[in-house]
Amino acid sequence: RRIKDEHLSPLYVSVHTVDEDLRGDLMKWWPNKVAYQGATRIRDMIEALDDIELYTQLVLVPGRNDGDRLDQTVEYLASQPHVQSLAVVPVGLTDHRSRLAEVPTFDSETARDVLERVTRHQERLLAERGSRFVFASDEFYLTADSPEMPLPDAPAYEGYPMLENGVGMVRDFLSAELPALPAALDAPLKVIAATGRLFAPVLREALAPLAAVGNLEVEVRELTNRTFGAVTTVAGLLAGRDVLAGVKPGEADLLLLSPNMFKYGTETMLDDRTRSDLEQELGMRVMIGGTDLGQLFETILSGSGSNFLPSFGFSTHAIKESAKQH
Repeated sequence: RRIKDEHLSPLYVSVHTVDEDLRGDLMKWWPNKVAYQGATRIRDMIEALDDIELYTQLVLVPGRNDGDRLDQTVEYLASQPHVQSLAVVPVGLTDHRSRLAEVPTFDSETARDVLERVTRHQERLLAERGSRFVFASDEFYLTADSPEMPLPDAPAYEGYPMLENGVGMVRDFLSAELPALPAALDAPLKVIAATGRLFAPVLREALAPLAAVGNLEVEVRELTNRTFGAVTTVAGLLAGRDVLAGVKPGEADLLLLSPNMFKYGTETMLDDRTRSDLEQELGMRVMIGGTDLGQLFETILSGSGSNFLPSFGFSTHAIKESAKQH
């Protein structure tokens, strides 16, 4: 009632599915702990908020709310004029899952199925609504790793309204204008650009042109997540201890870390280690790399510059899940 009375718009809603029985099973509702039972009926809630702009999200669990259930959810949400968009993201898992139900991860085959369904809906909805409406997160494209399912071009993201859901971050990063490359640097420089397993192949290919610059050696270092487990592959959930485990003291002149590894507006990582802490422990310069490829090139070529603080926080799905275990 208050949402409508005060017209609290827009709102961001995690839907997951519009099948009420399945949603109850996924969300594990405890009826005696829900004051207003209507809050558990997602269709009733969405239709009651017909004068509020809604931006929605599905966290997909393989074999549960994907496949035909995904189609059902997309079709229903797209039929509601006040629902502006739908982000589809994979469930985030960690190794800290004792006494919890087994949940599979997406592989290349299941990720491709999601992308094929999303693409079909986009083609239809672009004609019907003037917008693609439903967008798959970058993780699906990187996991599918298929030439038939490449990352969409920048215009397909329609202004990147859902970057914080991981939708379009890679394309936005790659789309920046690159600086001219010098023939060589004035002095030798060895750089390690550290990232998670999922993004490492993309970054390695993106930085390949720097191999032509004399006196410059750039290595993309793929870090294993020891904090949440190897199943966690995104850079945004790497902690300082993961960096220290994957990089030896003094083995480079400069270590570059992604802004996504740091808390919003700070130089502090998930385990409260700071950029300065890492510099002291590793005996090398540690910098927060650029928010796009152009800035990253400039930082590497100059060997110095400003740190780029994150413009939004890292994903919290895996953090919340891990917290249940402690």
